[in-house]
Amino acid sequence: MQKNKLNLIIDLLLLICLLLISGIGFLIRYVLPPGFERRQLYGNGVDLQFWGLDRHEWGNIHLIISLVFIALLFFHILLHWKMICAFTGKYSQGKISSKVLLGIVLALSAICLAGPFCIQPEVASRQGRIVTESITPTNSEQTPTHSSSTIEVKGSMHLNELASQFQVSTSTIIAQMGISPKDSCQRIGRLKKKYGFAMHELKQLIELEMNN
Repeated sequence: MQKNKLNLIIDLLLLICLLLISGIGFLIRYVLPPGFERRQLYGNGVDLQFWGLDRHEWGNIHLIISLVFIALLFFHILLHWKMICAFTGKYSQGKISSKVLLGIVLALSAICLAGPFCIQPEVASRQGRIVTESITPTNSEQTPTHSSSTIEVKGSMHLNELASQFQVSTSTIIAQMGISPKDSCQRIGRLKKKYGFAMHELKQLIELEMNN
């Protein structure tokens, strides 16, 4: 009886996680579209949020719920492991043992979960052509200029992380954007909401500091 109750609870949690994953996915895709679609719908210099979070922060929540869903799914499989082995052995006529089945499940899990950390993205130009040549400047004396259109600032980034990535002084950003020093460890999305600055203003400041 206790096992049946546990199965029911896990099934309900799996359903809730699946609904949340789907709902947040639709939210990110259709309500908080990426840059190009956002500019087409709302124009330049705007950022979209829902409940104070932008699409990147919702993406983080989407990932966390997905990990919870995977953990619950593994627990669900563990509770039904004997039934799964019996079913597999019956229809494979005993050719697939429980150890082989476990090895297959673990191998597929490792590929799907650890694989993304072992691959490198393909760098493509704006026209979609794969860039195979090195992006390191051949002339070390040439200093490239940066425009705000090429500077990507995410609401999920912390202020210190942003300053470190673009090699800009955190104190400069704080002073120019009117941010309190005690909030220097906060996420950009929260700072934007609290202090009322626009994301393009922050990009322009970073551009100015990088080109100086």
